[in-house]
Amino acid sequence: IVGPIDFAISASGTLTYSTEDAGPRRELTWVTRSGARAPFDPTWKGEFASPTLSADGSRVAVVVRAAAQTDIWIKPVSGGIPTRLTGQQRLNNSEPAWSPDGRWVSFLASPGAGANTGDVWRMRADGIGNAERVLQSRRPLSEQVWVPGDNALLVRTTTATAGAGDILRFHPGIDSGAAPLVAAPGAEYSPAVSPNGKWLAYASNESGRFEVYVSPLAAPGSAKWPISTTGGMTPRWSHRGDELFYLDLRSNMVAAQVTTAPSFAVQSSRVLFNASDFIQTSISRRNYDVSGDDQRFLMVQRADGVKRGQVVVVEHWEDEIRRKTQQ
Repeated sequence: IVGPIDFAISASGTLTYSTEDAGPRRELTWVTRSGARAPFDPTWKGEFASPTLSADGSRVAVVVRAAAQTDIWIKPVSGGIPTRLTGQQRLNNSEPAWSPDGRWVSFLASPGAGANTGDVWRMRADGIGNAERVLQSRRPLSEQVWVPGDNALLVRTTTATAGAGDILRFHPGIDSGAAPLVAAPGAEYSPAVSPNGKWLAYASNESGRFEVYVSPLAAPGSAKWPISTTGGMTPRWSHRGDELFYLDLRSNMVAAQVTTAPSFAVQSSRVLFNASDFIQTSISRRNYDVSGDDQRFLMVQRADGVKRGQVVVVEHWEDEIRRKTQQ
């Protein structure tokens, strides 16, 4: 699903959820650290998700849905015509990631529509040539990111069994398959690697709710530092490697100042702005990126000044489900 699903359930059984009214009327927007917005390209509207900037900040790869088809599009940040990267041979193309050198864009692809899972494929960013499959897995893959300087791929699995949301590592052309990197009984989401390739940030629900953690990439089991303390998801490193950005459970964009010498430590953290008006696809998928100077965020918003959909309250919804399932 390309779009947010926001809901909450009270202890008394009342369900509250918001409806999405933007549909394809979405646009990319720049957001400063104070929350001020500036249009990315006001003429380009669509059902956008997962904007991802190249390492040099010159291009953005973004998912665009049209009917049952989802594709990866590329657009120069400085302006210009967007071009579709992926073709018609697979209905579902999602979760783009740039190779560290900017030559390739990898993505998840599957022949069916409806789920952002699949095998990892890649294409040249200039669109020349055909797509190549990088990794095939029996377990559904839901996220993928490259490690700077190592040509290693980190992927996140999703299953309905214990260990759902494991983070795996794979070296294309070297490994025969992806090996577990962080695979606790709970769920681990949103792997993000520091610019120097030494630190792994991710979200885990091992405490009973999702929090952001950092571990050494070379040996994640040897140490772990909590970054968030009141809930966190979808972490992203600054380009200097001295900050971690993430969304807390109230949809605030938070910046945590970190240091890695003489040892890793969180020095401070502060809320930058509230991001609840921006479209967030899910708690496990990052729907924003950070500019090269770390002063702006590229996010997805509802177009034409629309803020958000309606809030619906359903009392005793569990009783209603029981009645319907007994019919």
